[in-house]
Amino acid sequence: MIEVERWSATVGHSVGLRTINERINQLSPLVHQFHHTPLEQIPEVIQLDGIWVTITEQGEVVVFDRRNRARNERHGKKRVILVALGFWTENGEEKREIVDWQIAESEKHEEWEVLLHRLVKRGAKADNGLKAIIRDGCGGLGQAVEWCMHRV
Repeated sequence: MIEVERWSATVGHSVGLRTINERINQLSPLVHQFHHTPLEQIPEVIQLDGIWVTITEQGEVVVFDRRNRARNERHGKKRVILVALGFWTENGEEKREIVDWQIAESEKHEEWEVLLHRLVKRGAKADNGLKAIIRDGCGGLGQAVEWCMHRV
């Protein structure tokens, strides 16, 4: 309920959870379009990293809250957001922005390969100006970078 209160404060009037869910569901086609649109500018450098978060999911079991309202039990599940952050120079100024991302179960190479394959398909490759990929020491990511970048 804290999220509902924050949204309400942001927009200046009461916002219900149903309204928030409707807005989030409206974003789904835009996210799909984002993930499949060719990159307008290919970054010179892409930095890859995973950010671990807990995502709350609604369960099947019904419980009663403090006001005796029936609610589906919620539980948190650890997920990782795999992020590709692009860096390039534009008109003498450095620019950086997220060029792609996905929510995954782990940082295993199979998960990273999906993101990397999509980046290549969207145009992120050496032929188009990509000069470097920066990554941490995660073994799965290293294996995925080697696999994807040597296949283009």
